[in-house]
Amino acid sequence: MALKPPFFIRLFLFILLIQFSFFSVPSELPKRIDEVVWSQTKSLSGIPSDGLHGPAQMYVFFDPNCLYCAHLWKLLNGRFKQISPRLIWIPVSYMSDSSFNMAASLLRQPDPKNLLLNFEHFNFTQRKGKIIGIASNTKEKDSLGKSKAVWEKLGEGTPLMVWRARSTGAVVSYVGLPSELQLEKFLQDVASETLEQYKKK
Repeated sequence: MALKPPFFIRLFLFILLIQFSFFSVPSELPKRIDEVVWSQTKSLSGIPSDGLHGPAQMYVFFDPNCLYCAHLWKLLNGRFKQISPRLIWIPVSYMSDSSFNMAASLLRQPDPKNLLLNFEHFNFTQRKGKIIGIASNTKEKDSLGKSKAVWEKLGEGTPLMVWRARSTGAVVSYVGLPSELQLEKFLQDVASETLEQYKKK
């Protein structure tokens, strides 16, 4: 009959196993996407971030009724505002029946103040944004259709961020709400260089 190790040894091994399991879980990494989809993303209609100038560096697909998008917006306009690049928020519709008309409303008046209204007063209990929806016109329907087609290529889900990584020059995407540590790393790695500058290297 095999003897069991002393209790304190078993306890030590158990604690070690827990620590190893915790620290060995890999973090989810951004997914690389091709330049064609990147070009398509940059051609979509969206709402620019407030108070910053120059070419857009990061694109964020969102549903007006997405609570994780509201959390991301609050982080980017709060704790991480000073290191956030210029953003273009691209609305898509899939979470509820009201999402499409709310997205159309944001496109008709692509003012950062409307993003502020939608997300700053987001109802997390009902999972509903604050912006009031409107009946979409042909232009808005076309824009939302193009955005949804590109968003589906990127893997769907919201929030969905797309940017060029400074560390590699590759265009990458990330679906979901990242941890604050991940988000800080993403923002610090957003490139401002153009593709042509990378080709010269």
